[in-house]
Amino acid sequence: MRDIQTEVERDLSLIAGNLDSAFPDCAPVMIIAVGQQGFIEHRVIANVMVDYLGNVTFRGPVNDKAHLFLHLFGYRVEWHRGAPMTYTLCGSAKSLSAHERMSARERGDLL
Repeated sequence: MRDIQTEVERDLSLIAGNLDSAFPDCAPVMIIAVGQQGFIEHRVIANVMVDYLGNVTFRGPVNDKAHLFLHLFGYRVEWHRGAPMTYTLCGSAKSLSAHERMSARERGDLL
């Protein structure tokens, strides 16, 4: 059986690694995503926040790049009114191996 929570957290970690590379002054970046029941299985995330430099933000260049990466990874960010929030998922480059960090850095430099 597919573990959607682990899969999404892994993708968020890869995206965070890309953001660390794209915004080295803001590293380490942590992405916080909220999922709603029945939607996250279809790669739909309700809301995205980015934690960097001691602040959690919803707007700005780091958030814009996070949304771009989510789109490139096949996710949509869409709030469904009335649907319960069932997941709060976090991703940071800390959980990546050295090889994965290098790969994320290379991809981040391209975008």
